Amino acid sequence: MNDDKHIIVTDSAEIMRLSARDKLINNWINVFWGVLLYFAIVSFAECIIMTFYSGTLVISSEGESIDLPLLTIIYGLLVCGPMALGRADFFINFSRNGHAEQGRIVSGFRDYLKSVGLYVVKTLLIYWPMMIVLVCAFSYILVYATVDNVGKIIIYNHLFFVLIMIVILVAFVVSIVFVVYSELKYSMAYLIMADDRSKSIFKCLSESNELMDHHKGKLFSLMMSFIGWLIAALVPLIALVFFVSTIFPNGSHQMISLPLAITVMIGSIPFMLLTEYGYTTLVGFYEKLRAGRSGTETIEK
Repeated sequence: MNDDKHIIVTDSAEIMRLSARDKLINNWINVFWGVLLYFAIVSFAECIIMTFYSGTLVISSEGESIDLPLLTIIYGLLVCGPMALGRADFFINFSRNGHAEQGRIVSGFRDYLKSVGLYVVKTLLIYWPMMIVLVCAFSYILVYATVDNVGKIIIYNHLFFVLIMIVILVAFVVSIVFVVYSELKYSMAYLIMADDRSKSIFKCLSESNELMDHHKGKLFSLMMSFIGWLIAALVPLIALVFFVSTIFPNGSHQMISLPLAITVMIGSIPFMLLTEYGYTTLVGFYEKLRAGRSGTETIEK
């Protein structure tokens, strides 16, 4: 069977980015305020939490411990789903009507349980192989590679140690490939839910899978076309973080110092601009998929 008839989006990445820029003309600032609100509630709030609270996880009876952003993880679990739904609603409305209604960024909280449920289910479907690999690797290190035993393992059982490390590394690489594939497969779930809030969690995931059939490579190439902009956004952030961290080092009970947290917020401005550019492009991709799939279904009927 010829798969070409299933291809709906044929525009190049350059054309889709150009279409997004056309929509953003005279709207960059208005859209920016919505993106800023999103970053403030999600990313900036997490930075502040890590500044004032550092979670501790004890990993041995001797009191060895590592710092984990436990409160940040809980906060992210509570707000990332609704904010992702609100972001989708905000950009869909902007793409179709040309108006940036900043209040839509938090509209996902109207369907709080459903948006959180989609976030949890989607995360598990995408990251379960990586979670298994990381748990196995962490368990191995915890049980065998303690400070007292690591020297003995490497010296007396070095072949076993090397083999285990190779297996973990290969499994991790495979899990990364799976994560990328699954991210593409379920990339439209929040856009679908924002379009129709009555749809269930699994209906949104199923429709995303159907929409992305034969289009994962297209979306991947579209995402890769933003690599240059991503690097350009990273450079000032890394430079600022390096400069400030040398002047204001973290305290003994801090995961991130307050000056560094403020620096991350300021340094994220290029990422905000990239977010409005990239997400406007993504919504354009979604609209083409949606319109093309509807046309195909009409013809088949």
